[in-house]
Amino acid sequence: MDILSFYKIHGLESIVTEAEVALKIEGRDYEETDFGRIMADIKKRINKEYQIDLNNGKVDDISFETGIYKAATSLFLDTMSGVHMKLAAEHHLERYQLQVSTHIAKFNWLGYTRESLLKMLKHAQTKKHLPQCEKAIISFEQSLGTINFGLEKRLIMIMCVCYEIGVYEIVSVIAEILYLGGRYES
Repeated sequence: MDILSFYKIHGLESIVTEAEVALKIEGRDYEETDFGRIMADIKKRINKEYQIDLNNGKVDDISFETGIYKAATSLFLDTMSGVHMKLAAEHHLERYQLQVSTHIAKFNWLGYTRESLLKMLKHAQTKKHLPQCEKAIISFEQSLGTINFGLEKRLIMIMCVCYEIGVYEIVSVIAEILYLGGRYES
């Protein structure tokens, strides 16, 4: 057995499920069309599970590093860093093999041209350029109800939720996964 074999057993689907569990994304969230309502429900569930009130800000805000939420935020970020590691490793192995699990054509590029969507996904991969993607991510949030359920919709949901709560490293790795899927889809 090698590393590649391990990830073939678990795969991107199970890592996405782990991310959904960590972020408290439930099946009914994929049926809801109002992303504001989805985020309100997810924030309530995260507060209940981790005792972090994300209505007060994003996890990268200084108040979560020093205040009453410090220990809870550390636990939440530890969980999210585990998800990030697995997503990044899975992405690397897909890139290594040039075998992709995602196809951006499945969601009709969300009203963008293929080239402009790929450019946005490329920008979302870096901290420096991520702020330029805010309008696109907001349009993703508004378009979630139009995407058929599947791996791509699940990844976009996770990406949007992570953007809204300040876990930008996961936004970046999902952008990389989707970008690779757009570059190498047939």
